[in-house]
Amino acid sequence: MRQKLIAQIAVCALLLLGMLLSPSILDFMSSVIRLFTEGNTFGKHFVFLGFFIFIGAFKLAIGQSEPSFVAKFNKGQLQKALFMLIALGFAFNIIANLLIFQEYGAPLNGYVAHVTKCGKVSCWEATYLQHSHSLKPAINFLDQSFNLNLGPNIDTGKPMSEITPHSGIISIIAIAILASIFILSLALAIKENKYPNLFLLQLSSIASIISVLDGGLFTVAGINAAILLALYAGYGKKASREWKFYLAIAAYVLFIGEIIPRLLGTNLSFLSFFAPSGVMVSFFIIYNSSRRGFPRMLKLAAFLLLIFSAWHLLSLFNYVYYGESVGPSGKAVIYGFPDSPKSDAALAAFGTPKLARFYRYGWYAAAVPSKNVAVSSLVNALRPSVAPKGYFLGEADTQSPREESISIIIRSPAIPVEISTLSFKPLGSAICENRCVIRGTASLFATHLALEISSYLHSKGYDAIVITPVMWDYSK
Repeated sequence: MRQKLIAQIAVCALLLLGMLLSPSILDFMSSVIRLFTEGNTFGKHFVFLGFFIFIGAFKLAIGQSEPSFVAKFNKGQLQKALFMLIALGFAFNIIANLLIFQEYGAPLNGYVAHVTKCGKVSCWEATYLQHSHSLKPAINFLDQSFNLNLGPNIDTGKPMSEITPHSGIISIIAIAILASIFILSLALAIKENKYPNLFLLQLSSIASIISVLDGGLFTVAGINAAILLALYAGYGKKASREWKFYLAIAAYVLFIGEIIPRLLGTNLSFLSFFAPSGVMVSFFIIYNSSRRGFPRMLKLAAFLLLIFSAWHLLSLFNYVYYGESVGPSGKAVIYGFPDSPKSDAALAAFGTPKLARFYRYGWYAAAVPSKNVAVSSLVNALRPSVAPKGYFLGEADTQSPREESISIIIRSPAIPVEISTLSFKPLGSAICENRCVIRGTASLFATHLALEISSYLHSKGYDAIVITPVMWDYSK
């Protein structure tokens, strides 16, 4: 155990150092870590690797000894308490998100976005059921309370904090839940004497902490966290019980990954994103099947799952540039593209004749390359100018324009404004005052569309909330 812990600490420390020093390593590790955390910021990557370093060092320091408060409980009791707290965290995330929806009249498949000022830069945040940021105000609460000055490269949740009802109370409850999960993870780490169990505990705990705070139960990260928790709970049990955990995992993934999105009206399948957990589940089944007497059909299913998951895992590594897949056509959406000589020089070097259209709304830019010009070439040319570095940059495919109703709530100033952007063209009146619903043709996904309209309003000096419908099914 000791040698494995030392190796764990060394590997994580080297990866962390490499991410700090090399953009290439940062890109690669971001594409790996986001498979479990579904995040783009360096802060999340630092927490993920830092957790493994801390737990490893803690376990080395404490050795085989058990503090009295840990010795009072057995491993089973601590596991149940951990699972209950994580379930509470996911439930509270959903409740806080529904409070935001209720406050602003958003539908269940709505996407609520807000852009604000974070120091010298603009920052944005949005929330919807399939990726909730309702508890992100907790980070901003800590940042403000202790004057941490986390900076623009770490998403502190300030935009969501400004629009979340009862933000302070929600933040305190969220911090209490997350701190309790962390403490119970430490207590269980003391109890674990076998490295496979300890590794599963670490991975499931940090995945749960991150997804409770950022994303929620219906995200790739949340579902992976639940799968890993089931693996941790079932690993080492009697064969007659352990393989039933795997069947429960399959049912859970099918329900959350396929049925829930369709009930919400998004028609979006997440199954291919479960590749990391699929590889791990199939590995543990195959590893244990020879000595645990698992049913033959389960062994066959494990091999098929391994092939399926490995194939998708390879495809997911295309999600470089902080997770945005860059293809040959479509529209480049760039956030963090400041109006500066460096940005203008990068744009000029790429060549304006290669652009069919280019619009800049504050720190947001939307560009449509000319015919036969790859979006990837535009992304590669403009990426070095993005600040904060790598926070958001990628491609948003333009589909056939579809009619959408966009809800806008203007918090200030109380002055009418016309709503018309590159990707949203109103069909009727485009004037919005206080609160309005505008019908128009949209050519971006709900996420990027909300970002574009929010940035447009923010660039004109408005503090506004934009709600777009989450619908990826263009056949409707």
